[in-house]
Parts: sequence; C-alpha cells; structure tokens
Amino acid sequence: MKILAKVLGVISLILFSIGVITKYYHITGANMMQVVGLFIFALGFAPLFLKIKLAEETRRDAKISYAFLLVSSVIMIVAAQLRLLEYSGVTALSYTSLLIFMIYVVFFSQPQEGRKLKIRKDRQLAAIVFTDIEGYTRLMGQDEDQGLLALEQNRKIHKKWLVRYRGELLKELGDGNILIFYTATEALLCCLEIQQETHRTATYKLRMGIHISEIVFTDTDAFGDGMNVASRITSQAKGGEIWFSESVYHNVRNRENIQIDTEGEITLKNVEQPLRLFSVNTDKR
Repeated sequence: MKILAKVLGVISLILFSIGVITKYYHITGANMMQVVGLFIFALGFAPLFLKIKLAEETRRDAKISYAFLLVSSVIMIVAAQLRLLEYSGVTALSYTSLLIFMIYVVFFSQPQEGRKLKIRKDRQLAAIVFTDIEGYTRLMGQDEDQGLLALEQNRKIHKKWLVRYRGELLKELGDGNILIFYTATEALLCCLEIQQETHRTATYKLRMGIHISEIVFTDTDAFGDGMNVASRITSQAKGGEIWFSESVYHNVRNRENIQIDTEGEITLKNVEQPLRLFSVNTDKR
C-alpha cells in the first residue's frame, strides 16, 4: 500500500508540474493536465496516505488531526480543480475547507494545559514484549551516527512485522521498545521474524523478553507490573535471544520448528518470586 501511495503521489506531482510548465508557454491542455494531477492526488494518494497513517498511529488525537487536515486539503484541491476548469462554486468550497481547518485548530490542536483530564482506566490482558539493542550505549559512545542509524533501522524492522502479527508499539524508550500482542503465539512469531531480519540485515543484535500480564490503560499512558517483568526477563537474554516466562511457554510449547530451551528458575530484580524462564536462540535457527 505504501508503494502504491508513493507511485500515485509521484504521478500526480509530475502531471501537475507538466501542467504548470505547459501553461506558462500557453500550450493547449495545460489546465486539464493540472486537473488530472490534482484529481489523482485528491482521490488516489490522499485516501491511501490517510489509511496508512491511521494504521501506524496509536494516539487518538493524532488520528483526528490527520483526518481533519486531509479532508480540508482534499476540499481545497477540488476547489482548485474547479477554478482551473472555470466552474462555479469555487468560493463556497474554499470557505468550507477554511471552516474545517478552523474547527481543527480551535477544538483539536490546542494545548492540553488547563483542560480537565478525564481519566479512563481500562485493563487488558496482553502478551508484553520488551526489546533492546545489545550494547547500544557502547555503540553510541564509539560512533554516534552509526548508533542513530541502528536505532532508525530497528524502528523500521519493528513496524514492518508488528503490522503482520497484529502487534502495537506501546512505548519507545531510547533503544528499547515495549510491544503488546493479543496472543503469546503472535508475540513469539513476531519476535522471531524481527530477530531473523535483524540477523540478516543489521550490524547490531537484539535482546527480547516476553511475559503475559494485565496492562492498565489511561487516556495518557499505560502501565503495569508486567512491563517491568518483561524488561527484567530481557535483561537475562544475550543478543539474538528471546526469553519468556512460563505463562508464555504454555501457549507456544507445541509450535513446530521452534527449539525452546529451559533456563530454570531465576530471581529477577524487583520481582518477588523466582520465575521459570525459557528461551529461543535465533542465531542457531
């Protein structure tokens, strides 16, 4: 979908640019070329762009912002098309676009300071994944540019596979990520894909930990002891490894072609009871 959106965007830009140039030289058909370019942008590229952004974005206010700005832009583009074709109704459409933009500015783009925050608490049982780049602090100390490139590559790999396995990026903490999934199986399969692509294409290694627990969601944040446990499990792993708790193991133990090692009972920092942990080393796969 991203490729199609980019292709449509480039085509619309080329057609509109040709229309502008040919109009400058008073060549017949210049207006129509501009109209076709704008038409492809408004009814082809723009809806795809909105769909992609809404799928990637997790914050409700950001989704509303994208929708308002895109609708306003499309109406303005349609008005420009009508203006080029010398149709009536251009002024009304322009004012409509302006009105939508004003509604967005007044109601959705204002700072949250001074507004009463309505706290909504929802609990959700989820498979929680914590990932981080092994030795990232050392990497940044040696070569900051390479460290930033690794961070960007890691972000892209995560986003690619999260979509495939219905996962969500809950928080980004420097080189660490907190991910959530509906099922433990989807969490482990996604981790395996991320690890394998990282092994093939990246110069760094990832550590991963998975735990099943409840997460408490509010309008502004998400928290829960399970995120801390997933982080502590990750700290036991080496680069290329995926460690997980017994609750995850019971959900994935019958998966074919996955070699699971038992790590035994381990006491984790700030976790009261020892946990029986298991692992998969993707470097051996």
